[in-house]
Amino acid sequence: MSTKLLLPNQFKQIGWFLLIPATMLGIIIIFNIYEASWFNAKVFAIMDAEVFGKTEYMHVIKTN
Repeated sequence: MSTKLLLPNQFKQIGWFLLIPATMLGIIIIFNIYEASWFNAKVFAIMDAEVFGKTEYMHVIKTN
């Protein structure tokens, strides 16, 4: 295995320090425990299909 492209071992602690909080924040965001109000946006949707609702085409939806 070529070690030319690998970082030195001293960066392992920094990587763990970044990985653990980022993973916890990602899990919180995935399960919608935290919803950022500044992240609301209106976007153009080609197709918007609800599970047991109507399907709409070519319109603007609000998303977070």
